[in-house]
Amino acid sequence: MTGRFQGKVAGVSGANSPAGIGFAISRELLKEGASVFICGSNEAKVKNAESLLKEFGNVKGYTVDISDETQVHAMFEDAVNTFGRLDYFVSNAGMYPQKLLMDMSVEEWDRVMAVNLRSAFICAKECYKYMKDGGAIVQSESYAEVIPSAGSGAYAASKSAMMSLTRTLASELAPYNIRVNGIVPGVIETDLTAPVIATNRDRMISQIALGRLGKAEDVAQAALFLLSDDAAYITGTRIEISGGKLAVQNCAYPYQVKAEREG
Repeated sequence: MTGRFQGKVAGVSGANSPAGIGFAISRELLKEGASVFICGSNEAKVKNAESLLKEFGNVKGYTVDISDETQVHAMFEDAVNTFGRLDYFVSNAGMYPQKLLMDMSVEEWDRVMAVNLRSAFICAKECYKYMKDGGAIVQSESYAEVIPSAGSGAYAASKSAMMSLTRTLASELAPYNIRVNGIVPGVIETDLTAPVIATNRDRMISQIALGRLGKAEDVAQAALFLLSDDAAYITGTRIEISGGKLAVQNCAYPYQVKAEREG
């Protein structure tokens, strides 16, 4: 570890699952010296994540509805009072319902938009208030924003909007030296994706150039780069962490050729 975030303070939403991306980002930030506050909607899970992360550094957990402006405001205010500052924030909270659009109720649609999109807008407004000396925001997008999948259309729509939000925020917050970028995970093995992977693992892997599913740590390292001073001139863009899923249409073909040549 380099200690590149020593003395800094970061917040991460959607960080209450030990197998998740938000947890991995929080852990790596702590290992690099940052103090971190995390949040999630399930109190028991938040307390468990907080307990596990304390092994790596100074962390505080909050149980909030990330789409509720009042609750989010109170969390940021308490976190800044506790840690003294705010340098980074990762908008990672999300839900991934598997349901055809025509089978989805308006209430279900609205909830997806609230958790996946509205929350990022609310958190960005809080960051604007507290990042007076500049800072960085990373937002979790998805390759579904580029190629949506039937059966998860609400998720894809929310992530397409998130991509637009990232770019607009990058411009509007640039005068305050606050950078905003997106991370675009591919098929990452987390609690969120476990049900889909369970029934589609082989097909999913066949569509990935590197021939494996991603790990939460793969995404965490990209997020930390975008937060760090190493990315000081990067804003309004995104990093795809998908193992080359979108590189070509026929990722499996080179593996077939390799097998034939070696066989």
